[in-house]
Amino acid sequence: MKKLFSYLITIVVSIVAGFWLAETQILAGTWAGDALVSITQAIPAPESWRSNSNGTEIYNADDISSMYTLDVMDESQTAEDSSSDQSGEVDYELVEQRIFELLNELRVEQGLPELTYNEQLKKAADQRARETEELFSHTRPDGSEAFTVLKEPEYEYTYRLAGENLGMATYALDEEQMAELLFNGWVESEGHYKNMVHEGFEEVGIGVHYDGEMLYATQLFGTPL
Repeated sequence: MKKLFSYLITIVVSIVAGFWLAETQILAGTWAGDALVSITQAIPAPESWRSNSNGTEIYNADDISSMYTLDVMDESQTAEDSSSDQSGEVDYELVEQRIFELLNELRVEQGLPELTYNEQLKKAADQRARETEELFSHTRPDGSEAFTVLKEPEYEYTYRLAGENLGMATYALDEEQMAELLFNGWVESEGHYKNMVHEGFEEVGIGVHYDGEMLYATQLFGTPL
């Protein structure tokens, strides 16, 4: 009986440890990490076991052995200074470039390699930014998951890891200030911050969309297969 009890305790501890390793992504990008995710996804467990305390959810890719991280801002960041006249066009390139600069500055500060700008991820991020005007979510307006965009011919990107950050704000400042406002909102959100300093990501694309009132921004992170 004692041996049986000892075996049961060992099994329970192993299962809990497996879930912890899978959810913390310590082994992300390795064969062991991918195997753990596959196993833990197949085992029935409370939903609270399958998400981090910051609300970041981990999913298996449909056709690629990988993990990708999804984070959504709980609230939009709103600029307090609404006195500026923003009736004209927005220089998307300026906003995107400033976000990219801030992102790599943050990674360098954390001792991480800078991300390379990828045009396919940028095209996909543009599309996702447009879509978030209709539905501010990692679920696309057609009901599919966010990363299905990377399987469409125009935006196709074959990845091992991918992540998405979404942001939105009332457009009431100039482009550089809006970029900094959105970026600081991501920094202050634990899940978004973890994406930006994820050591497994190698590339990024940034997309921006303006609907006449709100400025929407998307960061799409990736590591090619």
